[in-house]
Amino acid sequence: MAPQHRRGAWAWPLLLALAFAAAVAGWLQWSDARDLEEERNTLIADVLTLESRISDWLANEQTVLVALTEALPASVDDARLLRERAVAEGLRRLWISVTVLDANNRLLAYVPQ
Repeated sequence: MAPQHRRGAWAWPLLLALAFAAAVAGWLQWSDARDLEEERNTLIADVLTLESRISDWLANEQTVLVALTEALPASVDDARLLRERAVAEGLRRLWISVTVLDANNRLLAYVPQ
């Protein structure tokens, strides 16, 4: 007959294996949560950087447009507008067209035609 203290010894390896499995599962869950948080923070940083770059680009385009409006004569036609260097450069970048309206919102010039 086995001694009294050895009767429950078979359960210790099972309990240790279950404890180890629970610890690994907890660590994996924590690691996944940490990775998701890092990914979320990276995504937020990327979006903020993109927003800043777009804002800077739009501010530069606005500066070019303000300079163009100050340089245009009071009476401008399509040919004169197309000869403006800022218009040509803008159309080469991303501008689709340039429209000049008078104070009554009547069309004075439009390029490209």
